[in-house]
Amino acid sequence: MRERIENINLSIRKISEKAAKIDDIVRFDIGQPSFDTPKHVKEATKQGLKEKQGYSPMLGLDEMREAVLNEENQKKGFDLGLENVMVTTGGMGALFAIFSARLGEKDKALFND
Repeated sequence: MRERIENINLSIRKISEKAAKIDDIVRFDIGQPSFDTPKHVKEATKQGLKEKQGYSPMLGLDEMREAVLNEENQKKGFDLGLENVMVTTGGMGALFAIFSARLGEKDKALFND
C-alpha cells in the first residue's frame, strides 16, 4: 500500500490545465466552473448582499435542512427528524464532521478505496 501511495504523482493544477483543453467537460475543481453563472443566480446573489449577511447556523439553514429531510424521508421511507440533518459546505466538511464526531483520539479507521 505504501508504494502505491508513494507513486501517486498528481497535481490538481496539471489536471485542471488538461481539463481546460476539453470542450465537453463540466469542471467542479478549484472553484472555476467551465460555464457562466446563470443570470438568476447572479441576481439572487446581488439581492442577498443587500439583505442580511453573516454566518449561517452551524447545522445549516432550517429551510434547507427541512427540504433535505422531506426528500430523504419520502424517497427512502425514512422517519427522521430535523435533528438528524446537517448541511455542510462540501463533502470533505461532511466527512470531517462525521469522523470527528464518531472517532476518538486513539481510534483507528480503515477505508476501502
